[in-house]
Amino acid sequence: MIFNQGWINLYKPKNITSFRAINSIKKKFLINKIGHSGTLDPMAEGVLPVAIGKATKLIPFISNMYKSYEFTVTWGIQTSTDDSEGKILFKSDYLPNREEIEKKIISYFGHINQTPPKVSAVKIDGKRAYKLFRENKLFNIQPKKVFIKNLSIIDHYKNKTSFKILCGKGFYVRSLARDLALDLKTFGHISSLKRSKVGKFTEKTSILLDDLLKIGQMQK
Repeated sequence: MIFNQGWINLYKPKNITSFRAINSIKKKFLINKIGHSGTLDPMAEGVLPVAIGKATKLIPFISNMYKSYEFTVTWGIQTSTDDSEGKILFKSDYLPNREEIEKKIISYFGHINQTPPKVSAVKIDGKRAYKLFRENKLFNIQPKKVFIKNLSIIDHYKNKTSFKILCGKGFYVRSLARDLALDLKTFGHISSLKRSKVGKFTEKTSILLDDLLKIGQMQK
């Protein structure tokens, strides 16, 4: 099986970087030119469109498309990374109820200003924010305009709420969890995150990374 150009609708598993995922495809299939649209955090899983050959020129167009995520916010704890991987920074005993959350999320629809997490690929004076964070450097990230088309609650438990969101380019779900929690007079972080759709690339039509690599093994 030889890939020359086109797209792979990849399903990235948890605990692997987006770069490592596409690099494993590059090595397995001996691909010269490869790229992906919309980096997924290592702890996140889901749809990662992979472009090969001339298709890499279309990456900016795919990146501009709406993305769907399903995620869970754990209330009462804020972390250094805004997800369950980071160190605990703040705690609160206050846990919002479903009615309070539903009332608050309405104000997030449309264009909002959002400050990306400290651990992100945002560039600060030419250097990635996550690298500065690892070096224990002090730095500030400027907020930017992002867009939420839809946001709804899937499930609510005492200290956790699961949501579904449809959002635009450059959106950080981890930032939403942090900001929403603060608006609800508590703290919060992402405890699970899945991207189910990028434009027309959907979870249903995606291929698992392991399955794709097995196909490459069979060709040898």
